[in-house]
Amino acid sequence: KSSRMVLAIASEISENMLSYLKKDKNVLEAYTLGSLRRMKSTIGDVDIAVSSNNPDAVLDHFNNYPYKDRIIERGDITSSIILSGNKQVDLMVLKPEMMGSLLQHFSGSKEHNVALREFALKKGFSLSEKGVKMKDGTLKTFDNEEKFYNFLGLDWIPPEMRENQGEIDLALAHRLPKLVELKDIKGDFHIHSNYPIEPSHDLGQNTMEEMLERAKELN
Repeated sequence: KSSRMVLAIASEISENMLSYLKKDKNVLEAYTLGSLRRMKSTIGDVDIAVSSNNPDAVLDHFNNYPYKDRIIERGDITSSIILSGNKQVDLMVLKPEMMGSLLQHFSGSKEHNVALREFALKKGFSLSEKGVKMKDGTLKTFDNEEKFYNFLGLDWIPPEMRENQGEIDLALAHRLPKLVELKDIKGDFHIHSNYPIEPSHDLGQNTMEEMLERAKELN
């Protein structure tokens, strides 16, 4: 609990766990949560959400993960295990109709969720991981996040933007920017100039200026 891991390590742990979980027929959907889903540079625990109509079976499957060191705790819909290397993975299982609220609640940053709750309160709604509590006390549930945000009058806010930096106002005004995707990236180069230093590798053949000019020519 006292240390954090870099995104690449957390991603590898989560990908392996998600692949393992999806082998269970009782797992309908599985997603990462928290700072990992927001793609932050460092991650604490790896948090995962699963939708299922049989949480007991899913929790049993999760606790039988072959690379675990020990089980920390097991509840009715949650479980936590420690993997080799002292990495913690937490799982929460809810019914499919509650998945949208669960994903929103546990993916947004604390600041985003506070701002969203305040926004909802002005409309007379109370938010939780199970859904939206209506003015008459009934609970409205959502099977995906888009429906959750749309119900509040907002465009769906990608997890990476949920940091309370104006994204709620932009979602209300239908002006959210688009995330950079892999297809948007033109290239990823690692090159060396002939700058005269003592590196741990060979020098390049061209000056830095020549390399910059060539890059401009290639746009």
